[in-house]
Amino acid sequence: MVPIRQINETLSDSRLTTQTQTVATPFNCINRANPYSSYNSDNVIHFLRTAGIMSCYPNTLGLTAADAVVNSHHSLRATPVIKAVIRDLKKYMIWSNKHNGTRILPVSYSAADVLNITRPQGFLEYLYLGDQASAVDFWMCKNYSWVGESSMAMSGWDSFLSRYEKFAIPAFLSEYGTNLIRPRQFHETRALYSDPMTRVFSGGCLYDFAEGPNGYGLVALPGTDETGWFGKSDIVETHGAETRDTDAGKLYILYDFGNYKAALAEPTSHNSSWSTMELEAVERHNVDTSLMSWPWGSELQMPETCIDWDNIEGLIGAGMPSPLETITQGLESTSILERTSGQAEHGSTCRTDD
Repeated sequence: MVPIRQINETLSDSRLTTQTQTVATPFNCINRANPYSSYNSDNVIHFLRTAGIMSCYPNTLGLTAADAVVNSHHSLRATPVIKAVIRDLKKYMIWSNKHNGTRILPVSYSAADVLNITRPQGFLEYLYLGDQASAVDFWMCKNYSWVGESSMAMSGWDSFLSRYEKFAIPAFLSEYGTNLIRPRQFHETRALYSDPMTRVFSGGCLYDFAEGPNGYGLVALPGTDETGWFGKSDIVETHGAETRDTDAGKLYILYDFGNYKAALAEPTSHNSSWSTMELEAVERHNVDTSLMSWPWGSELQMPETCIDWDNIEGLIGAGMPSPLETITQGLESTSILERTSGQAEHGSTCRTDD
């Protein structure tokens, strides 16, 4: 078992930042099929506890209120609930900063790569506009459309870029990349860190670091399960470049890892227009989203908070140490190996397909 405290401190020592994939778990989450009933104190308290713990670390980049909860027209009805979670996270971090000295982290939403949801006007605007107390601070989105030696037009990245270029908040790709052609050459990485993409996006997180059954990894961590599915795979013989012995077993560095490093090492260009975007940011927070029409209907509004804020200290502390005590005591979380294998089985969060 590897304590999350140890992982974050190691990354901090290396001057690396971390971004939470989501504050939810398979057991505490917003259910896209029943969003309003799943917005309850048990789930939200779990979200707030996660926020309290992660805000203790100096290298936490931000929090993700939800990940790909909206993936169809039917699940658009969950959007006002997502905004309520953003509001509660922000309010709690202000309280925790005052009483516990923890950081106030920016909050994001990670959008699924579903064109009929992200391209039309409505969903993005609702989370982006309005009172800053309930609006996202930055935006994350997934995209897997660039394959091999493509181009902005062939991959659809030109229209993808145009959808986000008017948004006056930071944005980056929370997942990108394909493995249809191996070894992967990462032409999409070169495109992402060059003009015109750098005018809008602040880079991205390549999918994926650790090898899993879907074959996207840059490295392989089979641990002691050499006889499991990984042991039967020819991935090492076909794509392995280097083997290292670690405390957790063998670590296989794949050829894709070297190719990715080479793509990142190439010169990049930056041509942002933040002076204009900052002016637009002031205007967007003056919009009253409750008076606008949205795809999910006027009867679905952002719910009132389910948290008793007068008793927040008792709610968050019930049966659990304070965030700072948790870090000090070295609360152990899931190991790296278990987390990478678990993602393939369960996904990043509980969303419950319709």
